[in-house]
Amino acid sequence: MLTHAAGVPLSVAALEGDRAQTATMLPVITAFTAAHQLTDVTVVADAGMICEANRVAVQAAGSSYVLDAGIPFLARCRPRVA
Repeated sequence: MLTHAAGVPLSVAALEGDRAQTATMLPVITAFTAAHQLTDVTVVADAGMICEANRVAVQAAGSSYVLDAGIPFLARCRPRVA
């Protein structure tokens, strides 16, 4: 779910249940920002959504981010094993 600064939902995406969130987060954000021509976004992610490659991509896109404070380190992106 993507929200505006006050938390009002702007978009919801339903994706395959067997895909890791680390693999789905960036495509959803990229599609939304392109569709609405946004340049100033902040990504808020918990440990299930973020990995080092996603953090680097968010930063490279010029977006800011807030990560779960409980993440001791960012793992490499890898699919979740069912």
